[in-house]
Amino acid sequence: MLLFPTFDFVWNITGIVLAATSKTCQSIMPDVYHSILAFASCGLFIAVWFLINAVGLQVILAYMMRHGMLHSAENAAPKGTVEKQEVVIFGQHDFGDNPSCSICLEEWSSQKEIRKTLCGHCYHTTCLKGWLNVNRTCPLCRTDLVPGQPIGAGEP
Repeated sequence: MLLFPTFDFVWNITGIVLAATSKTCQSIMPDVYHSILAFASCGLFIAVWFLINAVGLQVILAYMMRHGMLHSAENAAPKGTVEKQEVVIFGQHDFGDNPSCSICLEEWSSQKEIRKTLCGHCYHTTCLKGWLNVNRTCPLCRTDLVPGQPIGAGEP
């Protein structure tokens, strides 16, 4: 996705540098010289525009997803599902084979609250909230974390 804008950016910079450093081009054909600079500058602007938008959109969507700003999916867990999961105290729980949260891949620490799901898997509370905005199942084993309630029966 970013290959073409990156190539276009480098290509236009190269064109501008070559045209600007040429001593004969401007004196022999000034109209062509100014056209080359204008065309390369417009191309450079377009390439930068696409690079900023592609990277910016990805960052904005990731931020919105993490902070629950995106609309919930149909199979999302109802509000309050995270609070129903057991809180785990760091240092008092054996995490076994899982040295980190499988959603964000950060190691466990006392800085972030940890929740244990009904199926026994542990996640950071903020990570689990983001996950449950989209899906009502455990990220690892796909166990339904809202048993007894049909899909789509939560809040709109």
